[in-house]
Amino acid sequence: MLHQNPTDSWGATRSITEAELVALTLRLTDPNNTTGGAGISLVKKAHGSFNQIYIMQLPSGAKRAIRVPGRGQVGVWNDSDAAGLSNQVLVMKYIRNTTTLPVPGVFAYDTTHNNEIGYPFMMMEGIAGKNVSDVWGWRQELTPELEGKRLRILKSLAVTMTSLRHIDFPALGRLDFDGEDFENPSVVAVGPGNRSSRQYFEDRYDELVRTMRYAHGGSRERHVKLEMVRMLMEALPCSATNTPANAPPETFVLRAPDFNWQNIMVDDTGDVVAIIDWDGVETVPRFLGWAKPPMFLCADFDPSWSWQGGPGNAPSKLEFYRKEYARFMAEAMGGQGDCVYAGKSHLYDHVLGALEEPTLTSDIIDRLLVAAIPRVSWEKISARVVERGWAPGEKEFIQERLQLLMRPVAGADHNFSF
Repeated sequence: MLHQNPTDSWGATRSITEAELVALTLRLTDPNNTTGGAGISLVKKAHGSFNQIYIMQLPSGAKRAIRVPGRGQVGVWNDSDAAGLSNQVLVMKYIRNTTTLPVPGVFAYDTTHNNEIGYPFMMMEGIAGKNVSDVWGWRQELTPELEGKRLRILKSLAVTMTSLRHIDFPALGRLDFDGEDFENPSVVAVGPGNRSSRQYFEDRYDELVRTMRYAHGGSRERHVKLEMVRMLMEALPCSATNTPANAPPETFVLRAPDFNWQNIMVDDTGDVVAIIDWDGVETVPRFLGWAKPPMFLCADFDPSWSWQGGPGNAPSKLEFYRKEYARFMAEAMGGQGDCVYAGKSHLYDHVLGALEEPTLTSDIIDRLLVAAIPRVSWEKISARVVERGWAPGEKEFIQERLQLLMRPVAGADHNFSF
């Protein structure tokens, strides 16, 4: 049956009937219809940022998860969405085939509306676990037992994500597959700078310059802000300053595109059992890749975030967890490889945010500058420099501090608070 609600971009994806779900599950798991659907039932509903999830139980007790895209309704779903769903399935199969990362197996998918539920879908194996969002306990008293569980989750997650260290690619972009062959993906480039992280950031900088020129003209304020953004870029691992002249050709890695607690599944002890939601995965620079901490550990760096008063999610506590995550990953990799980015990848990501989100550029500059030089204010520095210019040696001092702040380190860097 086709469900339609033109006033809601999700349509009726959240209210597909159990009868329709049972009919779909019966066809896919019992094609000879030996049971007539007896013993198949809907046991749970959930939804993420982009998908509605239905958990179906089979007569054997096994479970299947049916993921329905929020954009799946008629009139919204398009060819690009269909290609994206197909690509996600192949990415998941590729990762399962190439690494030990716990990615759910995919049993079936349909990019059309011509099925029992009237929506595109993916049917995956059901995971016997809980979302980290359900077990982290933000609003609970932070007891030693809860703290122990949190640290076990972080250690297990850090070790789990190192499974991606064995695969890399020669360019930036999305993975592309030849038909249903998931073993040998190529990369569809994102642009002319697709083989260089430095060029990728330079292209974003050029776009920011054009945007700010339109908004601010040739103002001194604009010029000073761009000078500061340039200093942030010079502190990145990919900058000319930080790249040896004889460095080998750059390679790029994967990261989970929505690496947040609703997409990380753990068992009762806190061990990771699955990483879900690989919609829109792309290759990225190593310093922005799989070593980056999950998003919920970096929430305090979001300019819109505000502390809600719980001691278990105070900014200092989130910083502690990020540094523990970096320590766990360094231990898992013997201090070698991309683990050196784990503790600071969120800083690098915010430099990219300063380039791509002009309305947030000043906020991001302030957060990174305060991390490098405590108790300063970008607003005050900017106002002074606009009026009187940079003080002698000021830019050099700021650049030196930013270089130290964003220097890759295996494990936690306790020289800075960030």
